[in-house]
Amino acid sequence: MLGTAANARAVARALRAGTACPVVLDPVLASSGGTPLLAPAGLQILREVLVPLTSLLTPNLPEAEILLGRRIADPTAAARDLLALGAQAVLIKGGHGRGRDVCDVLADARGVVEFRHPRRSFHARGTGCTLASAIAASWARGRQLRAAVADGEAYVQRALARTYRPGKGPARALPRV
Repeated sequence: MLGTAANARAVARALRAGTACPVVLDPVLASSGGTPLLAPAGLQILREVLVPLTSLLTPNLPEAEILLGRRIADPTAAARDLLALGAQAVLIKGGHGRGRDVCDVLADARGVVEFRHPRRSFHARGTGCTLASAIAASWARGRQLRAAVADGEAYVQRALARTYRPGKGPARALPRV
C-alpha cells in the first residue's frame, strides 16, 4: 500500500538502483469497502513506472479493474492486457470472483496457466498478500516462476485448511449469499 505518488516514486527509485532478485508487486489499491488507497497520481506512477520494473504483478480482480480502468469479464484477457503494461508476468487472483471454484490466472511470455481450488465456505482476509509473499519466498529460494506460484498456492490452501479463529475455534461455514 503506497498511498501517495511520492511513495510510488521512492519505490521506483529504489528498484531502479538495482536488485538481482525478482520483484513481486502486490498492489493494494482499495479497502475492502472500496475506498481508494492510492491517489490518482500514484496510480499513474504505479502503472507507468512501477509495473514495468516488476517481475510478477499480483492484483486481485478489483485491483486489476482499477489498473485497467475497466470491468473485467475475462480474467485471462485482463492478465494479457496487464502484461502489456510491462510486467514480466501477471497473476490475477480470483478470490473476489464468483463460482464454486477460485481461479487464479498466471500470464507470462510462455502463455497462460490457471490455478484452481474450491472456494472456501468462510471469509478470510489477507490471503492475496499471503499468496504474493509465499510466491516471493519460493522464487527467492531458486524455484522457477510457475513452480513458485504453485508452491504459494499450496501454502495458502494448507493455511486455509487449518484456519482457526481465536476465541471461536475452527472457522465455521458462513451462509452462502
